[in-house]
Amino acid sequence: GYGFFLDPSTFTLHTETQSFRLPPNEGKLLAVLLKNSSLIVSKEELCQALWGTEEFIDENALQVNLTRLRKTLGKLGFTHAIETIRGQGYRCRKKE
Repeated sequence: GYGFFLDPSTFTLHTETQSFRLPPNEGKLLAVLLKNSSLIVSKEELCQALWGTEEFIDENALQVNLTRLRKTLGKLGFTHAIETIRGQGYRCRKKE
């Protein structure tokens, strides 16, 4: 597993020792990444999850949200949970 569990209805991240409520954008991104398990999720799919459209709204806005999510996960001890697959998208990495 990933070492954490996300409740997609409240965007609450549960670890063995704590619970943390993610801001909606971070929660939506993580939900899509987890739903696809270890498959690569394209930027278009992430845009769809955030803004309901597959068109690139703003690559910068997507990056900002992913960076925030990575920081949040890092604080909880999951520094490498989201992997960038160059030119393809992102995926959730299972804990070793």
